[in-house]
Amino acid sequence: GIFSFRLFGKTHVFLHNPDLSISLLHKPSSAADAGLWRADMIRKAFGFTRADAELYHKSRSEFAKPLSMLATEPTLSNIMDKTVSEVRAHVSDFVTFNSSPADQMDWEVLAGAEVGEDSKGESFVEVDLSKIVANFIGRTKNTALFGTDFVENFPDIWGPFEPFDAGFKELISQVPSWIPLRARQRAIEARRKILTYTREFNEAMDKYLDGEDPGMRWQDMDNVSEIMKERAKVYRKLKMSMETRAGGDLGILWATNANTNTLTFWMLFEICRDRVILEQIREEIAPYIQIVEEENQFGSAVWLPPKIKVLDMQGLITKCPLLKAAYIETLRLYTSTWSVRLIQEDM
Repeated sequence: GIFSFRLFGKTHVFLHNPDLSISLLHKPSSAADAGLWRADMIRKAFGFTRADAELYHKSRSEFAKPLSMLATEPTLSNIMDKTVSEVRAHVSDFVTFNSSPADQMDWEVLAGAEVGEDSKGESFVEVDLSKIVANFIGRTKNTALFGTDFVENFPDIWGPFEPFDAGFKELISQVPSWIPLRARQRAIEARRKILTYTREFNEAMDKYLDGEDPGMRWQDMDNVSEIMKERAKVYRKLKMSMETRAGGDLGILWATNANTNTLTFWMLFEICRDRVILEQIREEIAPYIQIVEEENQFGSAVWLPPKIKVLDMQGLITKCPLLKAAYIETLRLYTSTWSVRLIQEDM
């Protein structure tokens, strides 16, 4: 459950036994401190200056208050309602079967969707399933958090987000910058692009909170979540620079998207490759999600996509044990968590 390596002149101890790990995480900061490492990670990963990283770390309780709204009412219900509304509006276009990128949805373009024909002349779409699922989930749920303007103004944000996440550990490593790590270099380029987006968002939010016109691209700032508005107020209170605000929102994007978007793909993958489980889950969720095809009065020349008639989130969450079990098993198989502490005393 425990081993150590000598890395960069210091001893690093690794705990992989859950009981040992929990014991460590429950130690007071005087015994096992995360502060210095956390501030260093913020600086290296999200582009903060050293002074801003330390201020952000010292003020983490201020930033935690808006995020805690995610678990309380009415914010939780508002986020859920907006997400469900986005699913209703766009799930029928998850795969459009359009051959031209100009006619495809953003998530299809980023995933490289291509239309082909089989030997019978029937159309099919070849696409990277993990990317299209992750892109669709990212756009759908971030509308509820950052607002419609954000996802519409930056539809390509999920492209650079992938190399940023892939190189995250290289970004925060102690490996000297002159060593050419390809993953780190790609992550730095991706971070630079994302930060231009989050900076523009924060500049618009600043004008919005001052009662000024944020510009033509930002006319729907009212539907930005209260969570992000409260975080913007904390930034202003602490007089943080736009670069720091942009880096902080990159951190929020990474925390809320890096694992959950791809986890949705793995859950779908595991369910769909087991026909028995697939049919059992379809039967279980049938009372809580109903999809209907509208009457087509235009004949065969016009195709009308099916629509979601009923979507009972509470039913899906509380009355579908097999679906919940599939989610928990996917977590077990495809996620891993890690946390770092600086040991201050002998344990």
